[in-house]
Amino acid sequence: MMRLEYRPRGVCSQRIEIDVEDGCVQDVKFTGGCSGNLQGISRLVKGMPVEEVISRVEGSAAASNPPPARISWPRPSSSSVMPPRTKLLIPLLLLCLLLCGCSRTVPAAAAPPAEPQLLSLPQPGQKPPYEQVPVYIDGLLMDRACRKDGELYLSPAAICTWLDISNSWQGDENAFSLTLQGVEFSGDSSKEYLSGNGRYFYAPEGWFTAGGQLYLPCDLLCRFLCLDASLSEDGSRLDVSALNARVIPGGEDYYDLNYPSEDLFWLTQIIYAESWQQPLAGQIGVGNVVLNRVDSLDFPSTVFDVIFDMEHTIQFEPITNGSVYATPDEQSRIAACLCLDGYNTVGDSLYFVNPAYGSGWFDSALDLTITIGGHNFYSVRGA
Repeated sequence: MMRLEYRPRGVCSQRIEIDVEDGCVQDVKFTGGCSGNLQGISRLVKGMPVEEVISRVEGSAAASNPPPARISWPRPSSSSVMPPRTKLLIPLLLLCLLLCGCSRTVPAAAAPPAEPQLLSLPQPGQKPPYEQVPVYIDGLLMDRACRKDGELYLSPAAICTWLDISNSWQGDENAFSLTLQGVEFSGDSSKEYLSGNGRYFYAPEGWFTAGGQLYLPCDLLCRFLCLDASLSEDGSRLDVSALNARVIPGGEDYYDLNYPSEDLFWLTQIIYAESWQQPLAGQIGVGNVVLNRVDSLDFPSTVFDVIFDMEHTIQFEPITNGSVYATPDEQSRIAACLCLDGYNTVGDSLYFVNPAYGSGWFDSALDLTITIGGHNFYSVRGA
């Protein structure tokens, strides 16, 4: 049996539960609301095929003009995959409630302003105001993001409230901790990454606080909550899908359990040996080069074989001087974890070199992708 559970807004009922089995509605329960109307709806649809319920309610909707109300559309509490038509059940039952007059007066969501609004920070004169961008969650205007230095930032509070995810935070511009559904995430301004739930998150742009709220980079918060977000072409609107919303999975041994131990070990070793004095972005870049080679048909197909590749010549100097066997520091392992989790700072680069030791062949035969710290990173010309 499949159970659809939803907490609506804009109607008297606080909760709707529908049990569906073999294509038929087995039971409908409303918590709160107008008892007479709700009992009538429940009895009418109980035992009725889903298709018939939808057809009848759609017919009623077509003949009526319901009063305006702010309704949030449902997500199933079950992980089961619903037939497309079954997904219409709750929205249509909500419409029934409106037609029966079971609605509350709720202010309609405000339309986005014609001109960008500005968020004033609590320290007048210390920082410039930030342009705001309306945020639509599942089609409804629910919040406003802040654009700072070209990056979009979101406050966890409004989104977590919408998703019924408990949240709290404490801290300031130097350090913070954020708790989402009992899972803690934390950041330190002296580091370019955050940590939480046994995982690491690359965040060179950091965070900020304003108006008593914490603001995180949009892509970071979406990663925390497994949200899909897309920015309009003109950058004036952010749409967020909460279909798969949940706190990102993890655990104490997340990387050991989810990636081959040999890959994590040797990636950490080569990152430390090649870039222990480089910034985190450069360390991630070295790991990206190794993984890009693993994915390339022109190089071996494992991390170990790429590092020790000697088909043409030694590819990594630490193989010759033995530094690849040195004991790595914590940040090198973190950089390796970030690489395995998909973070990339050098695009499709397959080579890197310290220009202080000469880069003639690289400059003449390859395309310079980026320079990070003491390394130039190169990709295949014309690729």
